Amino acid sequence: MEKIINSIEREIAEYLVKLSSTALSAKQHELVDGLFSTINDIERIGDFAAKIAFLL
Repeated sequence: MEKIINSIEREIAEYLVKLSSTALSAKQHELVDGLFSTINDIERIGDFAAKIAFLL
């Protein structure tokens, strides 16, 4: 599952990079920045879950 999460995180990040290079309002740029943080957090949670599962 961790590999799937990593792959999805990369795909979303690539999309957000493309999106951020378009003409967005300041509020939209702020939202995109927040989404980058969110996907990074989700990826880290996946890493932690994999480590916990390994320990069980």
